[in-house]
Amino acid sequence: MSIKLIVTDLDGTFLNSNHVTIPQENINSFKNAHEMGIKVAIASGRTKILTDYLTEQLPFLDYLVTSNGAVAYDLKTGNEICSTLISAEQSAKIFDILDEYGLCYEIYFDGDCYMNSKSYKMFTPDNVSPHIYALLKDFIKEVPDLSALLNGKGMEKLNILSLSANERKEIEKRVLQLGDFSFASSFPMQEGRNGNLEITHKNSNKGYAVKSLAESLNINKENIMCFGDGENDCTMLEFADYSFAMANGSDYAKNSAKFITDTNDNCGVAKAIDKYVLDMRNFKGAIFDLDGTLFDSMGIWKDVDLAFFNKRGIEMPEDYQECIKDMHFRPMAEYTKERFNLSDDIHDIMDEWCALCFEEYEKNIALKCGAQEFLKMLKKMGIKIAFATANTKELSEVCLKSNAIFDLFDANAYLFEAGTNKNEPDIYLLACKRMGLNPTECIVFEDILPAIKGAKKGGFTVCGVYDAFSEKDTPEIKKNADYYIKSFSELLYK
Repeated sequence: MSIKLIVTDLDGTFLNSNHVTIPQENINSFKNAHEMGIKVAIASGRTKILTDYLTEQLPFLDYLVTSNGAVAYDLKTGNEICSTLISAEQSAKIFDILDEYGLCYEIYFDGDCYMNSKSYKMFTPDNVSPHIYALLKDFIKEVPDLSALLNGKGMEKLNILSLSANERKEIEKRVLQLGDFSFASSFPMQEGRNGNLEITHKNSNKGYAVKSLAESLNINKENIMCFGDGENDCTMLEFADYSFAMANGSDYAKNSAKFITDTNDNCGVAKAIDKYVLDMRNFKGAIFDLDGTLFDSMGIWKDVDLAFFNKRGIEMPEDYQECIKDMHFRPMAEYTKERFNLSDDIHDIMDEWCALCFEEYEKNIALKCGAQEFLKMLKKMGIKIAFATANTKELSEVCLKSNAIFDLFDANAYLFEAGTNKNEPDIYLLACKRMGLNPTECIVFEDILPAIKGAKKGGFTVCGVYDAFSEKDTPEIKKNADYYIKSFSELLYK
């Protein structure tokens, strides 16, 4: 996969359980992702003033979403990107409802947090969650009249700090009579303990904010990674294709996410990023297949096969290319001769195939998008590179030279040298040995499933590469490979 945007919740996710400290492992993983050109963002239920001391520890952070999606900031410019607020009129009506119940609540307005005098008197460690009290006590501002504070402007979020399950049902019912709103909780009710209730505009949730941010960056949800632990994270966990609930998270979060990672105290965010985001700095060597991986050439071979069989008046079977895809030239020729009872000599068959496609390899076959730039980037990084191919030396070299990348390679290995097919690791082990490295130090790039399985047998990290020829195997390729890309451009560092 190619991740272009990573978004994480704070409390219970990116922070450890003291709700104050960002583990260094999480900082490092976010920084590494940013250095790879991935946009990194925080999406929190907190308002801006409650995140400032955290974002100061992340000077590379690109975006900040606050108050469950009510406001988004571009941290590079310091500008507010967008806001979705509850109107002053509706806010005043909600205040009246909550005051009837005698509940302690705060509001987030203009990046700050406020309480009216009645709530402020109830704001004690005995009445609210201890960690919430510790978080807010130095930031809450007491005002006599919240409506007067708003002065016709909208508020970001209202947070009832402690209420029972029955109170929540009643309040949600009454507030919904005023219009459509979003409801969520960052610390849900548990047996013997009240929870909180967060009220925002109907379009103010983390999922909507992440979706809007992604659209502005032209990033698809399949390229987004999100992390969360609570009910207020569910919308973004449902939206992103690579969403992770923390092992310490709520059932709401776990049911909404596609994956589960370790707990916040065990740096689950960092572990998932390190596992799923390919960082080439972790490797000393890279081994590349040619056809279908670096070369956009698989369509040529179908044309060659059709021409070969048409010349002999034979209709090419539908399964033929599937049967030969991991073979090198001689076994492929032997298989073809035996299956179709051909009178041709093995060497003549191979020579005919080469003759049919030599001009294409010399003049027309191009590299996959971003391939040349990626190879040059690896060389600049001091990473050794080799190719491992089932093709002939003649065809491989002429295409590598015509695309001006032959001299970039430190080593090569041909399948005829390995003496096996690509469903075994021998060719990759040979290329690895010729670079003077161990399999654990190398990553293999391959486009077909048998070859990916073969490389994995050798102990290599493997990245699957999209090719139309093997598109039908994509689900299995993603399952067996450690990483998967559609284009080498996804791996270019900025």
